[in-house]
Amino acid sequence: MSVTVLVPMAGRSAFFRPDEHYYPKPLLEVRGRMMIERVIESLQSIGGTPRFVFVINHDDDATFHLGSTLRLLTEGHCAVVHQRGESGGALCSCLLGMEHIRPDSPLIISNADQVVDVDYNAVLADFAQRGLDAGTIVFPSAHPQWSYVRTDANGFIVETAEKNPISAHAIAGFYYFARGREFIRAAENVIRKGTRVKDRFFVSQTFNELILDGLRLGVYNIPREAYHSFYSPGRIAEFQESPMDESVGQPRRPRS
Repeated sequence: MSVTVLVPMAGRSAFFRPDEHYYPKPLLEVRGRMMIERVIESLQSIGGTPRFVFVINHDDDATFHLGSTLRLLTEGHCAVVHQRGESGGALCSCLLGMEHIRPDSPLIISNADQVVDVDYNAVLADFAQRGLDAGTIVFPSAHPQWSYVRTDANGFIVETAEKNPISAHAIAGFYYFARGREFIRAAENVIRKGTRVKDRFFVSQTFNELILDGLRLGVYNIPREAYHSFYSPGRIAEFQESPMDESVGQPRRPRS
């Protein structure tokens, strides 16, 4: 199975101001290793050797050679796409890498500032066994900082919402599409309809389009402590102050 892993990382965060951090967010160290290094290591076991597609800020590459770092970390198994300036949101950034998405092969979109303590291959096997067209990893929360899904009695996703806890199932920054073409079609529909949230387009919104198309979408549940987000300096400090477990972010064996 040839899996493409698309990682949008060109956006700027209000939590990481340039006057406080010399290097861009992906290059900041988390327990002595670059944030993006930890992210890549947590994803590298997917489907054997995944094809990475990184959408990065043009200026970050020109100033800090971020693209060279990504190629080294993936041993050349990646494509690097430049974004100039701000886009209309993470969904628009993802579409900049559209030419690298294989229409009939699985696509995963992952945040660039997180690690998830999970066996990703077990997640994909679960999605395949259930015949899902798309799926996501979720953890319990009620905070409006996250994206959310609502499921029916059979566990299928019936709605997603951005920054709105419509259920206790928060999305762990991981989106699976059985076929890349369905993500592209859904993304184009989201933008065509102009369904922004706070003037931005989000990846989570594509799931609503797939639901309208009658496709099967589901979730894979993890405990809250298995999700490690680095979206703010405070979250990084929290992770660094927690008991050391260097297996976090590493490929996981299926739990028996």
